[in-house]
Amino acid sequence: MQREHRGDVDARKHHLENEKTTRAASQKRYEEHARQLTKHEKEQMAKSRDAVEQARLKREAETMHMRTGLKELKEAIDDANLAALRKQVQRVRADTSDEKIRRAKSQCINARWDEADALRQELNKFKATRRDQELLYLSTAVQLNAEVARARPDAEVARRRTQEQAVLEATEVRRRSEEAEQRRREEKEHWEARQRAVHEAMQGPRVALRDDTLDTSDSLLNLFSRMFGFNRQRHVKQHRSEGMNEWPEHEHGVVRL
Repeated sequence: MQREHRGDVDARKHHLENEKTTRAASQKRYEEHARQLTKHEKEQMAKSRDAVEQARLKREAETMHMRTGLKELKEAIDDANLAALRKQVQRVRADTSDEKIRRAKSQCINARWDEADALRQELNKFKATRRDQELLYLSTAVQLNAEVARARPDAEVARRRTQEQAVLEATEVRRRSEEAEQRRREEKEHWEARQRAVHEAMQGPRVALRDDTLDTSDSLLNLFSRMFGFNRQRHVKQHRSEGMNEWPEHEHGVVRL
């Protein structure tokens, strides 16, 4: 049993040693892998820094190149503008020399004198035209006044004649109006008298005349028939009586004559 116990102890020791050896190897491998990863990370970081630095240096170089180009372009533009301004100054100096200034002043003065002369001539023409118009107006006014003075008596006579004619016409119109009014009154009175006669005949006994007793004079019966439209009815009754060849002596209180 001691032998078996010792064998187990040895086996356990051997197993522990193996685990320790394995653990040590694993630890060593882990450390080696960590060192490799750290080295690789450092290399990558160094490469990235180098790339960033290269890009920065490149942008800086491009920027410097652009600045240099812009500076050169600005200097060229400034030189061109300065040359143009110098040319303009020389041209202005050449244009504003004493001789040219005197010539320009002379031309301006001559133009002003020409304008003044033209305006003076136009004013003289306007004054002459106005004077002629005033003389024409005065002569026309004098002539009209003379004609009015000569025609005033004739105009007064014509005005009086016109007034007299108007008075005569008004008198005639008044007379005709009075005569028309008088005729209207007479006709009205005559009409009223005829109406009264007709009413009186209507109030009296009704009489029917025979055809042989009718005359063509303007009798009250004819007047009454024309007023109330009885002619047609009387003719119809007459034709009926002729067809019967006799008239009754009394019919509803009407006396036949």
